[in-house]
Amino acid sequence: MKDKRVFNSIPTINDVAKLANSSKSTVSRVINNQGGVSKDLEEKIRDAIDVLKFKPNKVARALKARSTKSIGLIIPTVENPVFAPLVKIIETTADKYGFSTILCNSDGVVEKESKYLELLIEKQVDGIIFNAIGEFHKGFEIVKDTNTPIVVLGKKIEGFETTNVTVNNFRGAYIAVEHLIKIGMRNIAFLFGKLEANSAIFDRFEGYKSALDDNNIIFNEELVVRGKNSFEDGESATNELIQRGVNFDSIFASNDILAIGCIERLIDKGYSIPKDVSVIGYDDIPASRVIRPKLSTVLNAPDVFGTEAVKTILRIIYSKKDTYQERMFEPELIIRDSTRQL
Repeated sequence: MKDKRVFNSIPTINDVAKLANSSKSTVSRVINNQGGVSKDLEEKIRDAIDVLKFKPNKVARALKARSTKSIGLIIPTVENPVFAPLVKIIETTADKYGFSTILCNSDGVVEKESKYLELLIEKQVDGIIFNAIGEFHKGFEIVKDTNTPIVVLGKKIEGFETTNVTVNNFRGAYIAVEHLIKIGMRNIAFLFGKLEANSAIFDRFEGYKSALDDNNIIFNEELVVRGKNSFEDGESATNELIQRGVNFDSIFASNDILAIGCIERLIDKGYSIPKDVSVIGYDDIPASRVIRPKLSTVLNAPDVFGTEAVKTILRIIYSKKDTYQERMFEPELIIRDSTRQL
């Protein structure tokens, strides 16, 4: 086989896949003698390995004889303060059982998630805790190809069979909006964020709409504003809501960062919180307890959530068996000063 393409001085599994016009997962199957590859393609891959003088790395040899006593942890973004206590409890719990933690920040980009999964497998971690954005990427197949134990935080990803530990985001949003309704609110706005996994955003939005419907309040699209992922986005989303001229008496933000930005902008515009507008967030980040007025919010119990994630991945690591179960925790409503009874 001859090929004029130039490869790195140290060939990788990617180089083999490119030269053989195949996928990384298929190359991995050939290297590990797992079968399921046609004779012609297998010959082509082995030819490419020979041409490149490729030496199978840790990705190809994830079925290892010894433990590295390490767990990989992938989170969407360090910008969201909600992940700080979650990362802390995961690291503390893992350390309690003699495992170190390797942290990766994906920025909520599925391609980076795929890259970090491969990187962690190359590092021969014993297992991976994956707080996914919620989309499937073909690169995720490397987990199955290398039999790497994995636990997904949040809803299961369609096309990616794993055990998952999650929180009932639908219920969390429902009880937040139900609280606003119980204190007399009827024109409740919803601010979308992008710091959460796609499934979390969707579930919180559905919980919002369901609470309205169950209380005979007609859903109004004009009360829904799609923000992004910063305090400034909370301010700009609130600006847009005000500029629409739609009547609103309360706001439910899908995360506390948006809610805090929302409160700042409302105050700048002359609104009194909660006298004129009640505001409730989601996550109970530390800033929600020090802003004035203190923010009503929903707590996802990161201590219990993170501890269960570590215990679950350790069970899979030691049993060498994944039964693809789901463990769901219920959120808690925390009422503070930013919401008031009419």
